[in-house]
Amino acid sequence: MKLKILIGALIFLIVINLATLGSYIYFRIQHTPPPLMERFPPFGGEPHHWEKHSDILLNLTPEQRHQLQSLIREFQEESRELRFKKMSDEEKLMELLQADTLDTNLIEQTIQQISEEQFKIRRIAIRKLVKARSFLTPDQQKRFYLSLIRGRGRHLPHPGMGMPFPDEHSRKPFQQFRNLN
Repeated sequence: MKLKILIGALIFLIVINLATLGSYIYFRIQHTPPPLMERFPPFGGEPHHWEKHSDILLNLTPEQRHQLQSLIREFQEESRELRFKKMSDEEKLMELLQADTLDTNLIEQTIQQISEEQFKIRRIAIRKLVKARSFLTPDQQKRFYLSLIRGRGRHLPHPGMGMPFPDEHSRKPFQQFRNLN
């Protein structure tokens, strides 16, 4: 009797494991990850969310969509080396902070390098945003800028995801974006 119960439980668990494995494989086949270049977000936002909804959000014409996509590609190409250098320096900083002996001068230099790289990346982004003004209407510009603000820092908890708004000023961009829809 005990043997039949053990065999039945074993068969049941094997069926559950096979079903779970099958579901996982099906999900992976249906949702293949994008190519590497598509993973880099435009101007720091979340790429796939933005690209899927940009036409609806901004009411872009085909020509505007083409110009905006070209602008985003230019930004990605121009900032690629800086972004990789910044990531490398951030990793270096983490290693320095975890070292047995802290070299505060080297830590400060690394922080300065990261800040300079971030500044250069933002300068490139601002130049691209200024170029976008030439082909976006004022309403499209407002929606585009607000979508970038909204998409910035998605990997971090932010107000509206269980985090309170620090003050009334920081809530304003989010409220403006909601009023546009």
